[in-house]
Amino acid sequence: MSWSQDSQIIASGSDDGIVKLWKLNPDIMTTLTGHKHEITSLNFSPDAKIIASGGKDGIVKLWQQNGTVIANLRGHQDWINSISISPDARTIAVGTAQGTAKLWKINETLIHTLTGHKVGVTSVSFSPNQRIIAFGTDQGSIKLWKWDGTLIKTLAGHKNWVTSVSFSPDSKILASGGDDGTIKLWHLDGTLITTLTEHRKDINSIIFSPDSQIIASGSTDQTIKLWKSNGTPITTLIGHSGSVTSVSFSHDGEIIASGSTDKTVKLWKKDGTPITTLTGHNDLVTSVSFSPDGKIIASASKDGKVILWSLRLDNLLAQGCQWLQDYFTTHPEAHKSLHSCSKNYVS
Repeated sequence: MSWSQDSQIIASGSDDGIVKLWKLNPDIMTTLTGHKHEITSLNFSPDAKIIASGGKDGIVKLWQQNGTVIANLRGHQDWINSISISPDARTIAVGTAQGTAKLWKINETLIHTLTGHKVGVTSVSFSPNQRIIAFGTDQGSIKLWKWDGTLIKTLAGHKNWVTSVSFSPDSKILASGGDDGTIKLWHLDGTLITTLTEHRKDINSIIFSPDSQIIASGSTDQTIKLWKSNGTPITTLIGHSGSVTSVSFSHDGEIIASGSTDKTVKLWKKDGTPITTLTGHNDLVTSVSFSPDGKIIASASKDGKVILWSLRLDNLLAQGCQWLQDYFTTHPEAHKSLHSCSKNYVS
């Protein structure tokens, strides 16, 4: 699931191989069909003009917002695990389950195949200053590359899967999480700053606050932990009854959203105080994300729905990835209020 930077469109991918675009205003939905199998990665370009989707069919498709396919990036020998679009929206980094790592231009030109990944690539991230690309693998290593295809450093230390890699917004620190339950903080020259070991199970999600001062991590141990950027623990957020699958900061860094296998989204103040629990999904929540303008939270679930929530916490704005008509059929008493909501945001 991915927001456009102007906060007007949200893209969602599903296991039926379909990408849906939802516009908040006007109420238009575009369905992007073409993948043969499950969508595994989805990303907007920073200028919101292009959507990149990767699937188990081994293809990365680039779309315009009207649903037109502008490029098919082929040559990957296995399903796509992760996609990242560069901050200048000119380059796409792709990692696959077989270990292929490629850099592409938007026009389908292959820039580099980054050799040396002998194992699956699990996560990809561009540094905000556009100098480095990080690829995490399923064998515990992270490779840092320059844009010209030069390998800078291989970072070793995780015992198995590197589940998440995330650069700080100021491009000074790389955080990596693993299914060994550890978080590692690195300088961009490859020097290990510290290893955080307080989580008891897999790290599923890591994100920096917008000011680069706080790190939030979500784990299979059902907790969210907040850390200073130097690795000092701040607090532990306890409340979920299932694995924490995703964490996200609001644009001002004051609120944290967390999604869980317990089917809920929880909102917290950055000091750890619980704000509210958002219920509405019928299966585990796979992703949560604040809109760039900070007004809306989007949550995606295995139930096939994307729900958009207002930061007016009692107000459900819109429901996507499932025709509202189906909802009206099974919940006729909700028709009037939801119909009004859908007119303003999504149909």
